[in-house]
Amino acid sequence: MHISADLQHFKSMTTKENDSKIQGIVIMGRKTFESMGSKPLPKRVSFIVTTQMDYAETKGLADSSNAYVVHNLDDALTQAASLAHGAHLDTIWVIGGERVFSDALMYTDRIELTHVDTDIADGDAFYPDLPERFKVADESEQMHDEKK
Repeated sequence: MHISADLQHFKSMTTKENDSKIQGIVIMGRKTFESMGSKPLPKRVSFIVTTQMDYAETKGLADSSNAYVVHNLDDALTQAASLAHGAHLDTIWVIGGERVFSDALMYTDRIELTHVDTDIADGDAFYPDLPERFKVADESEQMHDEKK
């Protein structure tokens, strides 16, 4: 599924034009990183959370300046917060997958959620149920897959 308006919205949310080389910081799990072609997002620093201890070396990320491999969400948040402070960024984006989302819920007060109206027969990962403390603050118009 390809909804270009939503992809543009995601890009504008996760990047902030500034004088810094770093215009955004995202945290994701290994499977999410691999689903995006195993490449960091342009203009953003990626933190990849995985339990695989040799992941940085096997994926050629050991010396990367825009992708860091960490082994738990706490380390990702600590390192990302330090980087965000230096780059004058006020938001760190957690962009998936299921486990990282679930673990991050206790640290956030805001969720940007996209509902996609589709059936995926063999889906094996799901967004966690949102705690009741979260309330809808805004909704966008419905967007559709241009390829249909």
